[in-house]
Amino acid sequence: MATQKNEQTIHQLLKRTLHTLTRPVAENQRRLLLVVNLTYLVLATEFIFSEWFSTGLAVPDNLLWYVYILVGITNAISAVYTYVNMSPTQARRVLGVTIGFRTNNLYEKRLRWMSLIAIMIMSFCFMVGIGNPSSDTLLTDFALGHSLIVLIAMLLGREASFAWFLVVLSILVYTSFFQKGYSHQYNYLTPVESSRYETALRQGKPWAVKRGEWLKANHLTPPKVSRYFNMWFIFILVAYLSAYYFTDSARKVNDTLPLVEQDMKIALEEAHRQELQQMRDDEERLLLRQDALDAELKNLKAQINPHFLFNTLNYFYMKSLEHSDELANSILMLSDIMQYSVRDSIDKVGLDEEIKHMEQFIELVQLRNNHKLCIDFSVKGPVNQIQILPFLLIGLLENAFKHGNMMNSEKPLIIKLDVTPPHLDFFTCNQKNLKKQVKSTQIGLTNTRRRLDLTYRAFTFDIDQDEESFCIKLVLDTNDFKESYLSHTNA
Repeated sequence: MATQKNEQTIHQLLKRTLHTLTRPVAENQRRLLLVVNLTYLVLATEFIFSEWFSTGLAVPDNLLWYVYILVGITNAISAVYTYVNMSPTQARRVLGVTIGFRTNNLYEKRLRWMSLIAIMIMSFCFMVGIGNPSSDTLLTDFALGHSLIVLIAMLLGREASFAWFLVVLSILVYTSFFQKGYSHQYNYLTPVESSRYETALRQGKPWAVKRGEWLKANHLTPPKVSRYFNMWFIFILVAYLSAYYFTDSARKVNDTLPLVEQDMKIALEEAHRQELQQMRDDEERLLLRQDALDAELKNLKAQINPHFLFNTLNYFYMKSLEHSDELANSILMLSDIMQYSVRDSIDKVGLDEEIKHMEQFIELVQLRNNHKLCIDFSVKGPVNQIQILPFLLIGLLENAFKHGNMMNSEKPLIIKLDVTPPHLDFFTCNQKNLKKQVKSTQIGLTNTRRRLDLTYRAFTFDIDQDEESFCIKLVLDTNDFKESYLSHTNA
């Protein structure tokens, strides 16, 4: 739900961004269109009156009346609509009359196309020579068509500009190569006069040579179609390429926005992921702090209970000396084992100390069972040269006593400890106590494996059992500690 809401927010943000980016372009397009509308209205009117005063005819060809009327109507409507649309209130006061109406982007686009198509029709007529009383179409009438290429690109788009570019270029090629001829020369004479002059010039007649020299001296050498074609071809091509790359930069704004939207989505998802991770980290820190507080409270309680226990055991020890040395020694061993198990801030102990308490533990169990337990306990190697985790082996020994049957002399509890510094091999194997069905929770063995995982890099902790026996084999390198354990002990 949150992701969907974020996507909607991104979409709305990008719409506002697109509007902000394109608004200056749209405003400039409206200003340009208004200038174009007014310019062509004025120029069309000026052309009609100038032709009327100079030639007595308002238009050289009656077909142009329809063209000028189309240009006048479409550009007049477009000018009024654009002028009103440029106002924030969509209303204008002209000559004391308020003109106002609701504008629409679709209507604006249609009027823009209509007014420019009317101008393009007028330019087409000029380029093909309709209404031109002279034969200088290549000299003058391609100027309007050439200028429209950029104008159309800015107001109608690159596709419309390309279509008009093809129209203008096609008319230029047709006029230059098919209608006039690429090598045609303008002499401003009738075809008969031009042919007579060119023939006389080739024959070297004095009047023709003299006229040619006069034209050359006054830089009035008659131009050829090739000169105008080359010139207009370059102008038209440059105009189109300029329009193409100008509109391409504006088009890329729209093409880039989806990529920006995708980047923003990825950024928001990453920020959301980091926020969730931060929340989890904060929660974990709070839990760790709570655990630390709980451990501190337990530690405070534990500082009271062991003191009371040891003082009590010491009292029992003193009293039992009067009655039984065996009982007194048992109490003393129990007190020693208890002190060993509750010591604070101890990460490693000597293996010889661990073995000492293992022997005391075995002795206490034997006392409780009147020394009837069958136990084979053997130790080999320099046990005083290595250190291990405290209570690591005693925990495994306790598990054997809890679930094993040590009354069978043929199958005693086997405890083997073989030391080759820094390696330690520990093995226990006991007969299962089938009469004493004590359900094992495996908590002790699980905790042992967990302690090994947290402390040592490589070790072997194998359990092998069948219906009658239960065996454990532990092999480890006592110096191969993990970095996390070393940093913990150093801290």
